[in-house]
Amino acid sequence: MYKRQIQNGEVVVRPTMETIRNGSIKWKTTAVGYFLGKRPYFYHVKDFAFSAWPGLREVKATTNGFFFFQLYGNYVSQLPSL
Repeated sequence: MYKRQIQNGEVVVRPTMETIRNGSIKWKTTAVGYFLGKRPYFYHVKDFAFSAWPGLREVKATTNGFFFFQLYGNYVSQLPSL
């Protein structure tokens, strides 16, 4: 657990640099997506993503509309920079 503080009425948590580095390694092969407007069906997004990205390993979604696209590590270097 990290010590939380209240600043300007908001909760602020400051993790250590080690935690941030470890998290960066874990998320290095994951792209996050969110669709504006009506949320598409999960299986439509999943099917399209697998047909578009041959290096895709897994697709997950949250109930609040975020999609997580996990890629194989060797495929990440082939993605174009945004």
